[in-house]
Amino acid sequence: ASHLLIRGDPANPAGVVAPGGLSAIVAIPGAFGLDPEAPDSERRSRLAQWISHPENPLFARVIVNRVWQSYFGIGLVATPSDFGFNGGTPSHPDVLDWLASDLIDHGWSLKHLHRRILTSSAYRHSSRFD
Repeated sequence: ASHLLIRGDPANPAGVVAPGGLSAIVAIPGAFGLDPEAPDSERRSRLAQWISHPENPLFARVIVNRVWQSYFGIGLVATPSDFGFNGGTPSHPDVLDWLASDLIDHGWSLKHLHRRILTSSAYRHSSRFD
């Protein structure tokens, strides 16, 4: 079982905590409804379901941003590992949100996302300075 650690000290455990998501992401419930003694496989499965929940505001955007970055050299958000308060703001937030929604609407198909980006007019523009 996992214990709450007083001031992060492993020598000072408090109550047992049940598996759950981050309460800061209010769009989806953080409680997994698992027993604190649930097996690791169940914990991992519920965590994966929580992360990939269609209402999670970050997961699809992070994926889209990283795929975009792989093609253009820089993401729609310049800080791909930090979408928080310390990270950059999106250069084109509507494009990021639209592609994230499109990814979810097409069953999380990365193939569809790659195709969507590669057939866009943004990708077909030349990067050569004229």
